[in-house]
Amino acid sequence: MLKAPYEVGTEWTTPTVPYLILRRNEHPRELRYSHRAPMAWRIEAVDDEVKTPTGTHKPCLRVVGRAKLNLFTDPVNGFTDVPLTSREWYCQGKGLVKFEREETVPPGFLVGGRLTAVWVR
Repeated sequence: MLKAPYEVGTEWTTPTVPYLILRRNEHPRELRYSHRAPMAWRIEAVDDEVKTPTGTHKPCLRVVGRAKLNLFTDPVNGFTDVPLTSREWYCQGKGLVKFEREETVPPGFLVGGRLTAVWVR
């Protein structure tokens, strides 16, 4: 979801859940059913360029979302603020052409990760 005006600095907030963080030894493994956080979005560029297998797309809006989840990661670290970061590129005449999500956790009870998806048509 984008918010107008489509210019650098436009900000808004939406709820999010962790998509990539999993419990190592507990069930359910997914945290998305039990944890939510507000994600602060910001348009960081309006003239970005994105390369995908289908070619180079421009001009594109680059939108970045940031959130933090306070999770019990292990007995040594205790509760830790875990960053959730999303990056999205919306290109003129195409829509969403690239998406990245990072959910990095310290080693312990949880596993995080990184996901990248690109438009291939």
